[in-house]
Amino acid sequence: MQWMKKIVVIFVIIIAILGSICYIYSQKKITENKKIANYDKYKTMLNKEFAGTDVASLINESIDKNKSNNVEDNNGLYIDNNENTFIIEIKFLDADSLIRGEKIYLNGVQRFVDLYGTAKFKCTKVEFHKKTHEIKYLCFEEEKDNQENTEATSY
Repeated sequence: MQWMKKIVVIFVIIIAILGSICYIYSQKKITENKKIANYDKYKTMLNKEFAGTDVASLINESIDKNKSNNVEDNNGLYIDNNENTFIIEIKFLDADSLIRGEKIYLNGVQRFVDLYGTAKFKCTKVEFHKKTHEIKYLCFEEEKDNQENTEATSY
């Protein structure tokens, strides 16, 4: 009877070990599939047109991601840490320089949506972190056929 208990205990331990291995493997696979899906999502954005509302959503997404990853910031601008920083820059027709998404966020995303919600922006650059293959950088340029936006950009 004693040896039966030992066999049952050994059998339970083996099942627990196999279950743990299967769980760890499946979690790793899920994480890998999410990374691939994210990579594909951002890679396909290159040279495509987006409405200003979509760009605003991406700005919010980048801010949320940087906050959740505890990315350091300097005067409201996130510092690239070569691992999980997500930076967005926008080139407006009426501005000579690129405007960081954080500046738009600090001035109010709703204000951006009010001014540029129907405007069209083209994604001109997509970069990924070499180490983690996560999104690093998106650059959008306002398209010229946006005649409704006559106010100067103050971001």
